[in-house]
Amino acid sequence: WGLRFPSRDFDNDVISWIGEDATVARQNTWMVSRKLKAAKQVFIANFASDLQAQTILDYKALWDEYVDGMNAKASVTSNRAFHTAGAWVSAEANVAIVDSTQ
Repeated sequence: WGLRFPSRDFDNDVISWIGEDATVARQNTWMVSRKLKAAKQVFIANFASDLQAQTILDYKALWDEYVDGMNAKASVTSNRAFHTAGAWVSAEANVAIVDSTQ
């Protein structure tokens, strides 16, 4: 691309980028009135999702810390990033079930 960072014309740059691979880009971005409102970024981590629930939640805590730190550094218009994973949901449910039976 060779464009200057940070972009001086972000929304139009995003629209140009979407045009290059419209199928994938449209599945991972939310535009309103030609302005980017949200985008999904996929990360693949080398971490087994079948570990004990507490081990998974400990790993989730590392992601919490990382994302919170990045949000703290971000501008007010881009400081609401969050993360989610199926493993987090399963581990939290597992811990809740076990805790409720004790």
